[in-house]
Amino acid sequence: MKIQLSGMILIIIFQSAIFAGNQTKADAPDNSKYNNKLWDIIQSSNAKKKFKIKRFKKIIEKHKPNLNTLNEELCGWALLHYASFYGMRNYFNLLLEKGAKPAIRTKRGDTPLHFISSARIASGTQILLDRGVNVNEQNNAGATALHVAGHSTVVEVLNNAEANPNLFADKNVHYPVFTKFHELDEIDMTPLMMQYGVCQSNTYMAHLENPDIDFSITDNHGHNLLHWASSAGCLWNAGSPSEVNMIAPLIGKVEINQLDNYGQTPLDYAKYNKVAEYLRSKGAKLSSELPVGIRE
Repeated sequence: MKIQLSGMILIIIFQSAIFAGNQTKADAPDNSKYNNKLWDIIQSSNAKKKFKIKRFKKIIEKHKPNLNTLNEELCGWALLHYASFYGMRNYFNLLLEKGAKPAIRTKRGDTPLHFISSARIASGTQILLDRGVNVNEQNNAGATALHVAGHSTVVEVLNNAEANPNLFADKNVHYPVFTKFHELDEIDMTPLMMQYGVCQSNTYMAHLENPDIDFSITDNHGHNLLHWASSAGCLWNAGSPSEVNMIAPLIGKVEINQLDNYGQTPLDYAKYNKVAEYLRSKGAKLSSELPVGIRE
C-alpha cells in the first residue's frame, strides 16, 4: 500500500519521542494470521462498506488477534494508527472498543492523537483525550498534536485540554514551507510558527486563542513569530473576496524590529512588497536602518 504523507497542512512526516503510558514497545505478535486478515480488510478499497466492517468485527470477536501489533511493512503502524490517519471513524471506534491502546506509538513515535488531529476529526481527538491520552505528548521530532492539528475545531479541542503552545518540534516533522527557514540544517518550531510557516489561515486564529502563548518566544535561530510570518509572506488571498492578513494579530504583541541570530529584522525577510509595505506602516525597519548600537 502506498501511504500519502502529504496534503494539507498538518499531514506530516512524524518522528517521535516517548508517548503516554511510558510505552516503549508494542505487544508481541499474537495470532498473526487473523491480524493480517484485519490489515487486508482495513486497507481494501471498499473498507468502509458495512459488510467489511462487520467482517472486521467478527474476526476480532471470534479469534481475538492482537490489535496492538505493529506492522513492520507499514512504518511500524498499528491498526489504530491507520484508522486514525485516514479518518476511518467506524474502525477507529471499534478498535478502541475492542482493546486497541489509545496511546500506542509507531516506531517513529507517531500516535493516534497526532494522526486523528491531523485528519481534522475533532470528535476523535476528544475521544482519545477522554481516554487519558496526554495532550502534550511529543513524538521523536518533538511535535505534539497541536503542531499538526488540521482544523480549527481540533485546535479548540486541544486548547481546551490545556495543550502547551510553546513546545518545539524540529523540521523533520514538517511539510514544505513557504519560508526560507526550512533550508537551515536545524530549526525548531512551535505550533504557531508552523502555522505561519505555511500561512495556514484556517487554523492560526484558533492557535492565537490559546491563553498560554508566549509571544516573545524565538526559535533556535532567534526568529520570532514576525520573522516567520514575514518570511512566509502571510498577506495572501485564500480564495475568498477579502484578503487574509495573518500578520495583523501579531502587531503589538511581537517585537517588530527584533534581530535574529544573524542580525536580521522581520522586514529584512519580507517575502513580498505588500508584506514589506504593511510592516513599514507599523513601524518596521530594515536592520541597516536601526541605530548602530542596536545592530551590534
